[in-house]
Amino acid sequence: IQLVPRLPEPTLVEEVLVQEDASVKKGQPLFQFDRRPYQYKVDQISAQLAAAKQNVNVLKADVDAAVQNAKKAKVELEYQQYQKRIFDKLAQEQAVREEDVEQKLTQVGAAEATNNAALAQLERATLQYKSEIGGVNTTVANMEAQLQLARYYLDNTTLTAPEDGHIINLQVRPGMVAGTYRVGGIAAFIADADRYLLA
Repeated sequence: IQLVPRLPEPTLVEEVLVQEDASVKKGQPLFQFDRRPYQYKVDQISAQLAAAKQNVNVLKADVDAAVQNAKKAKVELEYQQYQKRIFDKLAQEQAVREEDVEQKLTQVGAAEATNNAALAQLERATLQYKSEIGGVNTTVANMEAQLQLARYYLDNTTLTAPEDGHIINLQVRPGMVAGTYRVGGIAAFIADADRYLLA
């Protein structure tokens, strides 16, 4: 079995915890890679996850504010429509000038536009708040998945024996860099089970 670090980037080998041709047990630590970059990534994503969870409350507050703005815009529209009806009636009786009626018509149009914008903002805020996958906000779910991946790589900074066996062809020393850009494994592992002969 070729032992290859399961890390996303070249990483410093801090310790080689096994000797050439040493007998090892399953799960025994063999190599320790520099944990710091991976721990920093876990810390960074944990903070982003906390912010994303808090942002769900902000999105809820945005929906509440948008509801109030929509109510206010609707009341203003109804008031302007009422004023226009009064001015229309007065215009029929020739009690107001035609330009006053036109001004009221313009105010109704502006109130309609404000009302439509408030409804659109409410819909947008609601969509952002209700953006979910499996009952979890999509941003929170994304951060949780990223955190799981970051923890996976942090766990893989310690390379352990896949089963009982022996280490041969040890190719790294402390201070060397190993990772995805290195061709081949950093050591070979011969399993004790199912023995075979290489000739």
